[in-house]
Amino acid sequence: MKSDPKAFSLRQVMLWGFLILGLQTPGFSEMERTYLTLAVIDLAGTREANVNVQERQSLTDVIRGVARKQLSVAKWIVLTRENIREQLDSGMDVSNCEDKCVVEVARKLKVDYIVSGAITRLGSELHVNMNYYDIDDIEIGNVKGSAWANGTDAGSLIAPLEKASDSMFISLGKLHPLEDTAAMKARAKANKEWDSRIDNQTSPKSFGVGLHWTPVFGLGVKKDAGNFTSPDLIFRSLSLEQKGVSGLQGVGLKFWMGEHLEATVGMQFGYYDVNLVADTTRYPLHFNLGRPLLAAKPYFSRYMADAAYLYSFNVVHVPPAVKFHAGGGLALSSSTKVMTPAFAESVVQTAIDNGTFNPQTGTNAEMVRIIDDAFKKEKAAIGGGVFAQLGARYRPLAMPFATYLDIKYHVLVLNPDPISGPDFTLELGAAFLF
Repeated sequence: MKSDPKAFSLRQVMLWGFLILGLQTPGFSEMERTYLTLAVIDLAGTREANVNVQERQSLTDVIRGVARKQLSVAKWIVLTRENIREQLDSGMDVSNCEDKCVVEVARKLKVDYIVSGAITRLGSELHVNMNYYDIDDIEIGNVKGSAWANGTDAGSLIAPLEKASDSMFISLGKLHPLEDTAAMKARAKANKEWDSRIDNQTSPKSFGVGLHWTPVFGLGVKKDAGNFTSPDLIFRSLSLEQKGVSGLQGVGLKFWMGEHLEATVGMQFGYYDVNLVADTTRYPLHFNLGRPLLAAKPYFSRYMADAAYLYSFNVVHVPPAVKFHAGGGLALSSSTKVMTPAFAESVVQTAIDNGTFNPQTGTNAEMVRIIDDAFKKEKAAIGGGVFAQLGARYRPLAMPFATYLDIKYHVLVLNPDPISGPDFTLELGAAFLF
């Protein structure tokens, strides 16, 4: 259900500045509001407690989850960890925040209530002490309410912490009882609108363009070597060495169309060495296949274009600014050929048969030129296939850009025979949103 834009336009503007940008709006605290805000900052921990940051954050998420359950959505907005980070200075560390740090965080967040706590060790047990403060009284250390929980380790703290938090937030809720049904509905609309705003701000807009690095880790050019066995050439002791390459590098562009559709184009390549060996002398082959940005030396290159349909989702305990997605789609490829001994010998034999090369008097340099020229004329291999995709996008709130990481696994994409290995492609980049 959408809110009446006329009825909520001023509240929307003030809530945006208050919770996302942290603007210093004069007189805001005196203005009438239909909601209360609560921040739960991460639990601190003593060295003796030996509880790492991830465990403390998980336990804090337990407290925050109980707050969302016990405090009516019609009256309360509970900030996420990501909301808190967005409003604080980028260099401010709140991973072990106590005492003066809590006061400073409360000032910056300008919430109505803030919950802090610490984990200590008493003998063989861990002890969690939680306090909540009214923002107006925090500077004088006036604790509005407290709760305690005990356990032998971080895992065993979860159940008692839920129970203790439950009692604490029930008492906090009683300080601000709900009023009439109309006010309750208005506050529920306000909170739903806030949740919708957060979702809209972390989801892609209607269109986006990104640039990414796109290596292929498993795919490569197989090594190959072989002697020329043609009766016209065997007396010259000729062979070809192709040394292969493991993995490809590349760059690409990504286009987002809404939250579910995206298209990608890119180029991936890998250089490999090729030598024509006559007796013990090596003659390097250097050919340019005409693809931009690549040097005039042997390489395998492919252009890729694909389109995908994705399903987006969030993950528990991961900030809402990070959205995961999974899906798949169709791909097209255009690949260069790979130099092999069989190809080189067939080219030279064709030149002998049509009289453009004399095996008795022709030089090895002429033979190299004939192989180079013939390989440049080889047409690209065109193919198609399907792929599966898994990835994530991080879009800071209220920002017109995002970073992304995708992994694609292509199947049935046509590659030349000397290309082998699993076709896993990584895409790591950044995008502007319009």
